[in-house]
Amino acid sequence: MSNKILKQYIQKKSNEELNYENILKRINHRPNYKKIILNFSMIFIVLILVGIFSMQVSAKIKWNFLFKEYKNKDISYEKIINADDETINMDYVYKNGVKVKIDSIVLLNDYINMKVNFKFDDNIDVNSESFSFGYAIYDENNNIYDVESRINPNVKDEQTILNLYKELGIKYDSKNVFENLYMNSSGIYNISSKDRNIISEIEVTSKKGFPTSKKLFIKIFDLGFLMSDIEKNENKFKINEQNSFNISNAEWVFEINTSEKYYNPKTINLKLENNIENLDINKMNVTQQMLIIDGKIKGYSDYNNSLNNRLDREEYQKIKNSTIYIKDSDNNIYYSKDIEELIENDDTFKCRFEINTEDFESKSFYLYVSIDGKTYNCKIIKE
Repeated sequence: MSNKILKQYIQKKSNEELNYENILKRINHRPNYKKIILNFSMIFIVLILVGIFSMQVSAKIKWNFLFKEYKNKDISYEKIINADDETINMDYVYKNGVKVKIDSIVLLNDYINMKVNFKFDDNIDVNSESFSFGYAIYDENNNIYDVESRINPNVKDEQTILNLYKELGIKYDSKNVFENLYMNSSGIYNISSKDRNIISEIEVTSKKGFPTSKKLFIKIFDLGFLMSDIEKNENKFKINEQNSFNISNAEWVFEINTSEKYYNPKTINLKLENNIENLDINKMNVTQQMLIIDGKIKGYSDYNNSLNNRLDREEYQKIKNSTIYIKDSDNNIYYSKDIEELIENDDTFKCRFEINTEDFESKSFYLYVSIDGKTYNCKIIKE
C-alpha cells in the first residue's frame, strides 16, 4: 500500500514539472506581433521603392527611345542667313516633298515675329485650315527663347522641350522643364494659303526680355494638321473626336546672323507733349525697327473684357487693335499688330508699331487713344 501511495506522489510531481515545462515553452514561442508588423512594414516599403525605381527606369527607357526616334529625323541645315533687314532673301530648302524658307524676321529685345513659307509637292495631302508645325528658337549660347509642339493630342510639349535640352546638353529641373524658356506668350497664325503654298506667322513675346545674341537658330519640325469633329451648342464648343495627320518627319534648321539693330540697337526715348486723360505712359521709345509703348489706361481691362465677351474673334481683334493707334504728319495711320495685356485685369498694356528711328526723324507722329466712345490724341516728342 505504501508503495502505491509513493508511486502516485512521484507521478503527480512528474506531471506538474512536465506541465510547467509545457507552459514555459508556450510562453517562449508566443507570436511577437510588434516584430511581425515591423517585418510587414519593411516589405511594404521595399515594394514601394522597387515600384518607384521601376517607374523611373521605365520613364527613362521611354524618354531615351523617344529621343532616339527624334534624332533619327531627316535634318537639313541652312547656314548663315543674314538678317540685316526685316526681309530675308533666300531660296527654299527642299526635303521629303516639302520646301521651306523664312521670308522675314523682326527681332526686338522682348518680341520676335517671323514669317515661314511652306510649299508642298502635288502628292502630299495638306489641310491648310488646320496646318501647323513645331518650332524652336535658340541662340549660340544655348539660351532657349521658345519651343512649341504642333497641335497634336499625341505629343506633349514637355517631351519636345526635353528632346531639345538633351540635344543641346542643357541642364534642367525635372519638376519644371519650362523654366529655361524666355517666352512669355507665343502663337502660330496661317496668314496665306494658295496653290499648295502656306505662309505662317510666328509671334513670341518675353516679359524678362531675350538675350541680344549675334546668332540665332530656327528649327522647324513635325509638319502636320489636326482634323477635329467639333459640336457647337449655345455658344459652347464640344470636341467629339480629333485625328492628327503627319505630313513630314523632316526638320529644317536655319542659322541666322542677327543684325546690329538687334544686338546693339539705337534707341530714342520718347514722351507725350501733353498728358492724355486716364493714360499713364511707363515707357515709350523707338528703335531702328519698332516704336514701343508700355503703359496703363484706366478702365482698359474692363473695356477689353466687355469686347471679348460680346464680339466674335475677328471683330474683337479689329476693335482692340484700334484702341491705341498712331497717325503721322502725312495722315498715315499705324495700328499695333496686337495690344498685349501685361498683367491680367490690371489695365496695363504693351504695343508695337512699325515705325523706326529714320521715320521718326523725318515726320511728326501723334498718339490716339480711343476707349468707351471717346478719342484723345497728343503729339509724340523726344524726351
